[in-house]
Amino acid sequence: RQVRALLDEFGRLTGDPAPPTLLALLGVGPDASAEQVRALAAAWRARARELPPERLRAVVDELLVHVAELVEPGREAVDAYLDAVAADVADHLRPHVRAAVLVEDRLVAEDRQHLVGEALELGLDRSRAAAVVAALAEELGAQVEAAPPAPAPSRQPRAWEEPLKAARAALRAGRPAEAQRLVRAAEQQAGTDGVTQVRAVADEVTAVLDGAAARWRGAVSAREARRWSEAVELLEQLQASAADVPG
Repeated sequence: RQVRALLDEFGRLTGDPAPPTLLALLGVGPDASAEQVRALAAAWRARARELPPERLRAVVDELLVHVAELVEPGREAVDAYLDAVAADVADHLRPHVRAAVLVEDRLVAEDRQHLVGEALELGLDRSRAAAVVAALAEELGAQVEAAPPAPAPSRQPRAWEEPLKAARAALRAGRPAEAQRLVRAAEQQAGTDGVTQVRAVADEVTAVLDGAAARWRGAVSAREARRWSEAVELLEQLQASAADVPG
């Protein structure tokens, strides 16, 4: 938690996206060699000595202490650090997996691929990312589709299922306003059998819309303060996750 807080503060102070991990701070991926990590850490220390004695210098110095303790000692240390990151990623993804499973009664291949992609963006290597998603699905007692499913025996879909599935597809495509309209349509058609599934997706939509509103406020503030790189980054995030939100 301390490392995560420092990485977030580093992002705020530099006006750039917060690095998801110490390895990302150094500019390498989770599979970097020990030699790469040590060389980049040494370069960072040289740069840190040139910073003015202000808060950014203090944050960088603290982060480099954690780099020395958690990732510089070698592969075994990096693996232990990534295992700790994986626990945080699991906490972040748990509500998303729950919503997907509640709607589909399993973790379909498309949702699995999307969730693994999220875990990769949060700093994990592919094997850990896949393992986190699989473990969360198992925790919920859900089957995981590894590939596009074979055609299932047809059954008459319940009235709320199609708009709810369409809402989740809209969320994955970065259109939460459309997803919200579809959830409302599902709510009107859901009886007691669908209320849990609809509420799970509605909560996910609300979280994305709340995040979009916060990013809009941040982008406006950054623009007014002429922090252009910060404004662009926030707008790029909005374009990816909430392109249809008014603004």
